[in-house]
Amino acid sequence: MQPAHGGTGGWHQDGSGAYDFGKLGYPVALIQLWVSFLLADQTRPGTGNMELIPGSHRSSVPLPADIRAARGDTPIGHVICAPTGSVLVFHNGVWHRTYRHDGDRDRFTAHYVYSPPWVRPADRFTNSGGFLERTTPMRGL
Repeated sequence: MQPAHGGTGGWHQDGSGAYDFGKLGYPVALIQLWVSFLLADQTRPGTGNMELIPGSHRSSVPLPADIRAARGDTPIGHVICAPTGSVLVFHNGVWHRTYRHDGDRDRFTAHYVYSPPWVRPADRFTNSGGFLERTTPMRGL
């Protein structure tokens, strides 16, 4: 949820807070495929859109600290404009942030994260018993 009149968020890559996926190698490994369902209209900038840096998941250098700290417009950023019901699919290594939200209503987005079953879950503490019965011991970790 992005609250009405919310400011621009900070630049980040998705993934583990405990381990930087960029340390696995170049380019950043696709460990999580993010799928975002837009539950509010974002057809114009300033509606709590996603802003991303195209191709940033393939960069061999980290995003400079001055760009990461910036809360204003960034010349290399691209604001995604799309209507309610659109689906955004993106790599965990893409540098992105929430763009400002000038509207009077909160903006909602539902996120689904697809990753291999051996990735430690962030939204639950154990894998289901049914899954563990159908998989190998290594994948069930």
